[in-house]
Amino acid sequence: MDISYPFLVQLNQMTGESVNLAIRDVFNAVYIEHIESSHSLRMFTQVGCAVPLHCTGIGKVFLANMMEMECAEYLNVIGLPRYTENTVTNYEQLKEELAVIRREGIATDDEEMERGARCIAAPVRDLDGTLVAVV
Repeated sequence: MDISYPFLVQLNQMTGESVNLAIRDVFNAVYIEHIESSHSLRMFTQVGCAVPLHCTGIGKVFLANMMEMECAEYLNVIGLPRYTENTVTNYEQLKEELAVIRREGIATDDEEMERGARCIAAPVRDLDGTLVAVV
């Protein structure tokens, strides 16, 4: 986390937007760092907050990097609950989106968990290419 902090601050300064760093905790993504946007309209998150995987940009990066059996277990346990009218609740549609994320390397969410919130997420990998976090 200490290594990532200056880069998160730089991304925040370049975009003016909130920046989050998350790790995976079984069936959720958990924020481990948060840099607040200076805009009056912004998403309020806290370090330690857990969010679902299927309807957040950060979570979809984690899902796209899971083995198929692990992803199936998530779906069996959690399902695809609807949070907004934009939440993907169809498994085939989610599978198609995860294939695009694998190909393009980034994920988005367009008001899928919270109305008015749009996010873009990218993987953070170690030297071996293993996913260690998502920003």
